[in-house]
Amino acid sequence: MLLPEKRGNQIIAYKVFPQPLMIKLFCFLSNYSKDSNKPLVLQNIVDHFTIYGIDFTTSNEARKHLISKLMQQGLLHGAKDAGNNAPISTPVKLKKNDSSQ
Repeated sequence: MLLPEKRGNQIIAYKVFPQPLMIKLFCFLSNYSKDSNKPLVLQNIVDHFTIYGIDFTTSNEARKHLISKLMQQGLLHGAKDAGNNAPISTPVKLKKNDSSQ
């Protein structure tokens, strides 16, 4: 999604923000790639976006927008101010194959 950044009536830049399906995909991928013994939390999602060059740590506004989108989709549970440890749910859970067997 492109969000126009305006100064007066003039558009000076565009902000790019991932949409619901992309956010759900990243929740799924983050859950798959993290340590399976720990619950999925907001920091896992932020870290996974960073792998692809999307950095939510440099803009507090972008982080708030991500939290808002996660809450709208019912993926973030608990208080908005829970910080990096806010629990995240993902509709699909897969177990990693253990190739050592």
